[in-house]
Amino acid sequence: MSPNSPPPAPACRPSTEPWHVLQRVLKWSTLALVGYATLLALLTLATPQRALIYLHWARWPLGKDFRRPEGFGLAPGSARYVQLKTADAVHLGAWHVLPESVYQQHHKQLLDDPTAADVSAAAIYEDALRTHGVVIYLHGNAASRGHHPRVEVYKKLAKYSDVNVLTIDYRGFADSEGTPSEAGLVEDAHTAWRWLQHRGVAAEKITVLGHSLGTGVAVQLTAKLSTAGSPPRALILKAPFTSVPEVAFEFPVFKYLPLL
Repeated sequence: MSPNSPPPAPACRPSTEPWHVLQRVLKWSTLALVGYATLLALLTLATPQRALIYLHWARWPLGKDFRRPEGFGLAPGSARYVQLKTADAVHLGAWHVLPESVYQQHHKQLLDDPTAADVSAAAIYEDALRTHGVVIYLHGNAASRGHHPRVEVYKKLAKYSDVNVLTIDYRGFADSEGTPSEAGLVEDAHTAWRWLQHRGVAAEKITVLGHSLGTGVAVQLTAKLSTAGSPPRALILKAPFTSVPEVAFEFPVFKYLPLL
């Protein structure tokens, strides 16, 4: 080699970057598969299944006193808090919302005692049940009877249909005791029905309205009442479903990671 010749170029080493990228892809793919397999395994257990179906743990709004309906957007004195007791001794939180005409007629008296604790105010509520129709509102999963969109439904029913609204929180939801189950939710709805019947409300004056998950409860309650020869005036289903798996597939995560 001539003294003036340039030094030989260093030998080219193959890049390791593609291998590092492949390692990262394999790592995250493995973690995703393990996580998904764990999710599937958990969903074979009763407690995670219940949590997914009912979402009763997603309590909203937070930090509110359910004994004060006016704290959720209802006019003071237009609704009262009631507690129901089921046949299996579970206490449920509920609200009785007055028809708009009754509220407008008596609102001054009701504002003097918005909790309706005295005899005169309580009598207004009891009389409204005898003179006006009633809608039993059965909400969907998650949140509570105090969730804003649901409260807006009560207000519209009371204003435009001029009916009483009895809305409950199922067992395990909001301020209600217990743990949700299919049979339990139907019993909760039946308890609301019996509460009205005990106050002299005829079956032909009661409409059962179910929304989303509540449509299944409403259908089962109506079937039970019809078999007993005492069907409600009407059954209204809002956003019904055909099966629980169908509802589960609507969750965004399962659109991309379907249950196999």
